[in-house]
Amino acid sequence: MPSPVIALGVRRAVRRWQDHQIVDEILDLPLPDCDELNSTIPWDQWEIGLSDAPVPPYSVWHAAYLLDPNTGTLFSYLNNTVGCSIAVGRLESSMKWMQALKGAVFPLVELTDAQMRTRFGLKRRPSFRIVEWRGQGGPTVGGPEPTPQIGHKVEEPSTKEVIDDEMPPWHDDPIPDFAPEPEAKPQAKRSKAKSKGS
Repeated sequence: MPSPVIALGVRRAVRRWQDHQIVDEILDLPLPDCDELNSTIPWDQWEIGLSDAPVPPYSVWHAAYLLDPNTGTLFSYLNNTVGCSIAVGRLESSMKWMQALKGAVFPLVELTDAQMRTRFGLKRRPSFRIVEWRGQGGPTVGGPEPTPQIGHKVEEPSTKEVIDDEMPPWHDDPIPDFAPEPEAKPQAKRSKAKSKGS
């Protein structure tokens, strides 16, 4: 799969595999509880996984739909692992927030990996690292002739856009290293009282 690619969206589905084929797929939201579905399947119909243990027939699959910006080829990245769930969930969260701020924009992502903690220690998981954000339309120059590009670069939102307010300005005067000593107040002079008989 090429990298970077444009992430168009994500989706989740409940699937049942049997003999390396999908025999049931549920897309309607809210998705059903996989434990309840698996409880209806006899144990002798559960397939044996790589760890020589029975694998639940139904599981949630997490998918990211990707587009090669150079060729327009569509790709799907999907799996039912915990690591894929984290990667797709974080990508979905970033897309929701940015689209709420900027409208119809899509992330240009690199397919990489990251660490995650498991009960067996640190393991690697997939990760979609966001390079920049793209809007709809717009050409870019990529050689002697303009080459069509899927979207134009979108700048990250400012602090004002995120919090819907401006930050207070910094004071221009430098802060002194020490506080100045207060000025001494003039003391009133007392007149000497004249002694009697003088």
